[in-house]
This record gives sequence, structure tokens and C-alpha cells, in this order.
Amino acid sequence: MGNHVIEIIYGSIVTEMLGESKGVDEVNQALKETGFEIGERILDEYAQKNSIKGCKSFKDVGEKVVEAFLKIQGTRSTFSNFELQEFVIQFEENPMMTFIELETLPTGLEYSSIYNGMLEGALSSLNYDTTSSLTTNIKGPSETPGMTLKVTLNGIIKRKLINYDD
Repeated sequence: MGNHVIEIIYGSIVTEMLGESKGVDEVNQALKETGFEIGERILDEYAQKNSIKGCKSFKDVGEKVVEAFLKIQGTRSTFSNFELQEFVIQFEENPMMTFIELETLPTGLEYSSIYNGMLEGALSSLNYDTTSSLTTNIKGPSETPGMTLKVTLNGIIKRKLINYDD
């Protein structure tokens, strides 16, 4: 039920953002930032509900992220095309497009860019600096409901630990 509420109101949120913004680039950035914040929490929630063994490689991490998306959001996805610092996630469907009622999306609007942010946020919570790009996007409700995201590892985030003894 919770996932469907988000799917239903997502279009309204995007429409509201479009009305309040200076353009589609600003909306795309806001969607990605919102997704980033969600993504940071997805793996925390997933880890709390499941016993997870440690990941030994970026590939293992990618597979766990796909599994988390499946369990948390109910989004069926597959992990493929793994290379040393890159992988592809193929989503069979895009839940955010389920209840969309726009005939066409505004030019340049990356309607599903919230997923880019979610992936980058989830991986950032594990200290991975990544970039994700939507390689297949849905331009309108008449097209097939899948999407593909390519994730590239840019590096490891080195976080300085706080010494509370000082």
C-alpha cells in the first residue's frame, strides 16, 4: 500500500515542482537530490530487516542494492553488464509511471531521475562515490514501462572519523 501512495502522488509532486521552478533543469536536480536522500536510507532499512553478509567487491554491493530495491520498493530489477567499476540495472517496470496522466513530458524533463539519486545515495551511504545515468528513459505513457540505469564507480569516499576524546 505504501509504495502505491508514492506512485500516485509522484506525478503531482513533479507537476508542483515544475510550477514553482525556473525550469526543467532545476526540477531534474531537485528530483535527483530527493532521490539521493531516499537512497541513503534504503540500505539502512534493508540491512535492518535482513541479515546481510559483508560485500567483498563493488559487484557484490551492486547485487545487494538491486536486491534492496526489489524488497523495499517492490521494483523488479536485474543486475547485468558488470565491469570493474561499472554495472547496469535493468528495471522491468517503472512504478513512478504507473499513474502518470501527462500526454507528453516537458522537453528535457528527466521524470525518473529520482532513481539516479536513489542509487547514488544508497551507494554513498556505503562510501562509494558513483554516477548513475538513465540510459533508457520513458518519454510518455504509451511507451514500454522499463528503464535501464548505468552506475559508474568514481572512487571511494574517505570520511574522517571524529575523535570525541579530544
